[in-house]
Amino acid sequence: MPDEEGVPVYRLDLGYRRQRVGVDYDGRSHLDPDRLHHDRSRLNWLAEHGWRIRIYTAADLYRRPNHIRRAVRALL
Repeated sequence: MPDEEGVPVYRLDLGYRRQRVGVDYDGRSHLDPDRLHHDRSRLNWLAEHGWRIRIYTAADLYRRPNHIRRAVRALL
């Protein structure tokens, strides 16, 4: 959805605006073809505007939380 100036507004599950680092969690709903298309468009736009994004799944979140912390901390 664009803002009042027509610039797209995208949401992240966790974002560090100053460092342009984003973290997203992809659950099962992200496998829907329409949702997948929207996700890819959003991630491409963010990357084109200098954002570094990391995407994690339930397996990452519940089995490797320390890996997520280290990976995100390294980007900051």
